[in-house]
Amino acid sequence: MNAIADSDAVLQIEKIFSQHHAAIQLLLSRMADKRIQSFAWLDLACGKGQIIGQLAENVPPEVRAKITYVGFDLSINHGRIAQKLAADLKFSGHRIEYGEIGKFSKILEDQNFDFVTLINTVHEIAVSRFPQLLFDAIASLSSRGILFVYDMEKLSPQELGAFPWRSHEIQEIIDACFGALNRSDCVPLVSSWIHSRTRGWSFSLEREYLDYNAAEFVSLREQAISAMSAKIREIVVKRQGICEAALQALSENGMGTDEEARERDNLLYEHWAVAYALRGLK
Repeated sequence: MNAIADSDAVLQIEKIFSQHHAAIQLLLSRMADKRIQSFAWLDLACGKGQIIGQLAENVPPEVRAKITYVGFDLSINHGRIAQKLAADLKFSGHRIEYGEIGKFSKILEDQNFDFVTLINTVHEIAVSRFPQLLFDAIASLSSRGILFVYDMEKLSPQELGAFPWRSHEIQEIIDACFGALNRSDCVPLVSSWIHSRTRGWSFSLEREYLDYNAAEFVSLREQAISAMSAKIREIVVKRQGICEAALQALSENGMGTDEEARERDNLLYEHWAVAYALRGLK
């Protein structure tokens, strides 16, 4: 993943975002099992540590003491801030790893995690690399591990080069993945969320429902990635057609209102996002 210049990590300790609240609730629901004495958490694209900045208030010290936290990010500057937050939380262990997110499985090779989070980042990932990242995130889960993914359908403000997915598109990609895995009986459901300035989507996946051992699952990697890649190309080509038709209409009819001018700007962002995505898919 190349960094998008318009994108930056957020750190507002005094504010908890709904997506982080949902992830923390998943964490707490699993940690309610008193038999769990150790819990490995991988926070992909951890940024400045917005989610762990909420743990002092929302996760008891005795629970935090069971957690080994691994943050993963492209930015060393962001990671240093997250490292300091993690140190203050008295986890069982913590560290920050650095690299392109699509290569996390190589850097963290042979490590499994009980909880993997990927929040507010999918729109920054090259669409051609998303299938690999999703599969590898699932493959990195322990036998009872949980994956939680959240992102935005619309960005406010816009980020040049970003590709915000719609919730139904993510559902189609997941359907393609699980179809290739021959597990249409346990497909995660994607939710859509309305916020004050945008929309979001999320899904969670529990590894125990995929009845494969690690070696069997990895053996299905190429067919799952191929199925997701084909679906992604179909989605992107469809969005290209819709975007170009809308731009053509504006070109012919003009823009008589401020709303139409805003729509033009949105379409131009979309046009570049789609063109860039298709270039990567060739």
